[in-house]
Amino acid sequence: MSRAVCSALIAGMALPAGAAHAADADAWEITGSNTARVEYYNISGDDTASPYAFDGTQAFNEFNLNTTRRYSPYRTFRGQLMGLVNDSDYRFPDDGLQAERVNLYYEDGSGPMPLRLEGGDTFSYLSYRTFQRSLKGAQFELQPRPEVGGARHSLLFFSGANQVQWNDWDWSADNSSGASWLVEQGALGSLSFNLVYNDLEAADAGTLDQSQWVSSLAGETNVTLGSHNINLEAEYAYFDGDHAGDFDPEDGQDRDDSGIYAQLIGQAYRQLSYRLRYEEYGYDFRPRGSVVFNDRRSYEGHLGWQFQRGVSLRGRVQAYEDRWDSVNQLDTDIYGLDLTGNLFALDTGTVTGRVRVFREEVEDAFNSIDRDTDVIDASANLPFGQQTSLDLRAAWRSTDDAVLTDADEDTLELDATLNRQIRWGAFSGAISPGISYRDIDAGPSQGDDWSPTIAINLSSAAHSFRASYNYLDQNRDAATAQSVSTQAASLHYHYAFARHELGIDANWYDREPNAAEDTQASRVSVYWTWYFDRPATSSALAAAPSRLSPAASLDGPMPLDAGVLTRLSPGQSVDAVLAKMAASGAPAPSRQGEVIIYELPLLASVTQRQRVAITHRAGIVDKVALVVDFADDGAPQTAQQTFEQMRDVLLRREGAPAATFETGEFDADYRTAVNSNRLIRNVEWQTGQGVLRLGIPRRIDSSVRIEVQHAPAFAPPRNTLWSIDEVR
Repeated sequence: MSRAVCSALIAGMALPAGAAHAADADAWEITGSNTARVEYYNISGDDTASPYAFDGTQAFNEFNLNTTRRYSPYRTFRGQLMGLVNDSDYRFPDDGLQAERVNLYYEDGSGPMPLRLEGGDTFSYLSYRTFQRSLKGAQFELQPRPEVGGARHSLLFFSGANQVQWNDWDWSADNSSGASWLVEQGALGSLSFNLVYNDLEAADAGTLDQSQWVSSLAGETNVTLGSHNINLEAEYAYFDGDHAGDFDPEDGQDRDDSGIYAQLIGQAYRQLSYRLRYEEYGYDFRPRGSVVFNDRRSYEGHLGWQFQRGVSLRGRVQAYEDRWDSVNQLDTDIYGLDLTGNLFALDTGTVTGRVRVFREEVEDAFNSIDRDTDVIDASANLPFGQQTSLDLRAAWRSTDDAVLTDADEDTLELDATLNRQIRWGAFSGAISPGISYRDIDAGPSQGDDWSPTIAINLSSAAHSFRASYNYLDQNRDAATAQSVSTQAASLHYHYAFARHELGIDANWYDREPNAAEDTQASRVSVYWTWYFDRPATSSALAAAPSRLSPAASLDGPMPLDAGVLTRLSPGQSVDAVLAKMAASGAPAPSRQGEVIIYELPLLASVTQRQRVAITHRAGIVDKVALVVDFADDGAPQTAQQTFEQMRDVLLRREGAPAATFETGEFDADYRTAVNSNRLIRNVEWQTGQGVLRLGIPRRIDSSVRIEVQHAPAFAPPRNTLWSIDEVR
């Protein structure tokens, strides 16, 4: 639990009751949009291999209405209604008029007892180990005003049902209620107690009703020892109740277990960083609102050094003991080094990139698994003047299996993409042809893959055009393996004028296996969006960042951590931002069109590749983003944990989100689910300079990754094509 739970109302708590009222803050503000969309799908050949499940015409009309009344800077009412009229098998399970998200929110930080009340679709967050879940219900937070110099208290209560759709709302199916008491005493830190009850009704005859209690005690403090600033946090959680059981539902009845978490994060000399982490979760520790691995004990050590010339070196040692509470323990040990930043200099500019090396050793107690994997992965951006650059990547992975001799495998990957900035009249952007090669030596997939690609991005004040084409030729040597060639093309165009946007999306897919039936599939979608607001302002997509007056300051030190995403904001001068990044020790950036890209990890707890992207127009920052790749071979649960770790970091920094929109699950086909809008994750915070959004956007090239963007505004959450496509 973090002190950030209090952050949204702490400013109001410092004021006397009724102290801050703005004379011009009494009007209702109404914003929203309505989108009418018609789609046509065509599938031929082997439809089981098609990316689409239904063909023919699909149509729907969706609306998003938001209303706000600001009685004072510390007293606000907000309401949101999202719904649609549906006649599409893709958009919603049921036809007709549907409500998707309903939310009422009231906050008063200026009264005698600061409070926050929220109903409808809410997001309740206690800790990573106890409860972090979207509910349809109510949430109430109360913050008694402290005496001068006294401790600050926050009391949080929530209750709701974990349901996807309002029209199927069933309290008994899966409901949760909880409470949290947080005490924060200045330099001493914070202490919190959390309690959650969950009740789950049996879904069918083969399952049992389940109820469970989860409680935890968590603490956090920050200390300074000489030149070292150290943050310490720990939590002990206890589970008592029922879970599904692994083999028999009866095995999960009336169980109890515990979870332990401790972490130390330190920084010194503005260059040294280190992190130690320990977690332990028993076999029966299975809270339904948490996102931890049960039956796992883990140890992590990370050490980093930021060199003055814009290079950072990080080392890590990780040990995971899965099934540690069982008979056959599975051990995974990882040792790795990660070098990012300015690699070397050329006459045409600085070469930036990343070199990642690690070894993974996996072995179980019964010796049925004994596997070592070595990985070397290097990527670099080579500038050739102001308009052209070349992205290069080489990766080698070697797996040595001591148990399964036919599972040994060596894989070599080579990628090259040329980026050329272009201007055509009022349009600016980039064109990026590329080619990828993969050679797989041994193993059931032995063979090679070739994949030429091309992507183009062009935009002006009113027009936006994005397109990509990918050809993949997979040649397999084994007689039992199937060689396949696949083609995929995507296109998006929209024209924005006044409060309207007209657009078209098109996708084409062709799969030709050498020993099976071919598959062809296509999709064409046309839409019209009308943005309405009162008082009249520019639409969410057309908001001009140059008109913003950001309160974020570039003065003073700026640590290269998650705080960069809000210190840098829409409306700032791009030259001032670049100067601040350089002064803070960031590496030299690369450029793709009007996007500036830094190879820079901001989140110490995330080991995947991270890049900072800054988009600009006419010398003014438009968006600031952090792009985090998913692991190429990561399991759905690992992908979900990466997202939840990032949400946890931002919740701690920014406090309760202003809006959360979630649909779909991280299943085995989660990448396809993202690209078909079946899996959506959007979490938003109001920053004063715009909106900070964490999510998994849809991309024109169909790749999947996590992005955190700080932008003036965003289109409705169902419009997921908001990725920065120039960052590949």
